[in-house]
Amino acid sequence: FWIVSARDAIRRSIFSCVTCTRYRAQHPTPIMGNLPVSRVQNHRVFSQIGMDYGGPYLVKECKRRNTKTTKVYIALFICMATKAVHIDIVSDLTASAFLAAFDRFVARRGIPESVFSDNGTNYVGAARQLKLLFQNKGTQNLVSS
Repeated sequence: FWIVSARDAIRRSIFSCVTCTRYRAQHPTPIMGNLPVSRVQNHRVFSQIGMDYGGPYLVKECKRRNTKTTKVYIALFICMATKAVHIDIVSDLTASAFLAAFDRFVARRGIPESVFSDNGTNYVGAARQLKLLFQNKGTQNLVSS
């Protein structure tokens, strides 16, 4: 037996089949951008950091029922190379509270080479003190705009 134009009939049935079309689909490969140098090169832990705040969180001082709750914030220091996180509790969003948290971070982890942060009011208020610290220690200050 010979089927006339069998190739066209089979091709039509395959291209009209939804399951066959999905099976035959080519998956696109995502286009990746280049990673920043601070994420690719080997550095000591917390030499390249990013800073941000989280919160507010309501915290009780003890477990009693009628205890007054206090609003606190979390200062996050993230290592850009290893993504390790240093968490510190901050009482408010002032520049002095931030500088105290940054001082505790530096005492525990060492002075970072590069610091990435947003333009929060607490960072802008502490910019003069941080620039003096960075200039004295030979590090750089990178603040996103």
